Amino acid sequence: MAKRILPAVFAFAIVCFFFPWLTVNCAGSEFVTLSGVQLATGTTIESPSLMGETESDRTDPEILAAVAIFLGVIGLVLSLVKGRSGNVGALITGILGVLALLGLSAKINSDIAREGEGMLQAEFRFGYFMTLLLFAAATVVKFIPGLNEERTAVPGAQSSGDQFCTQCGLRILKGDQFCKNCGTKVI
Repeated sequence: MAKRILPAVFAFAIVCFFFPWLTVNCAGSEFVTLSGVQLATGTTIESPSLMGETESDRTDPEILAAVAIFLGVIGLVLSLVKGRSGNVGALITGILGVLALLGLSAKINSDIAREGEGMLQAEFRFGYFMTLLLFAAATVVKFIPGLNEERTAVPGAQSSGDQFCTQCGLRILKGDQFCKNCGTKVI
């Protein structure tokens, strides 16, 4: 079951990059809101000037946001790989994703404090926190009891009438047409 949940976790984490991630406030009013994709790729921010005209300012891409998107894609691919290497790779990708997002948060807060000279404040939004939560969930989903059934045959279980997958060894429940772990057709 965890093998089906893990790809969904990474896929939703990637989708969360399109939600609002960061709002920059100036003197209590909202100045700009950016998504995770805008942080990763850089964007043009338009703001009114004192003369009534609009000024455009290009923000540089945040490398840690780009790394986090990349890790989300890699985690999705690895979660679809069968076997131990896919599981370990997805676990490591989730951990690195959490670290990248925490580092991004610290960097943005530091940059805004330095450049805004106390006038600007960063407020992280739903998209950022959901992505962080999903990367964290990807690291623990393999350890949640009930999601990972025993994959090896129990000695003597064959004589009790139990069936096991011929590919991965997962216990096959009565009435199952396919293995819930690897998808092999039950004979």
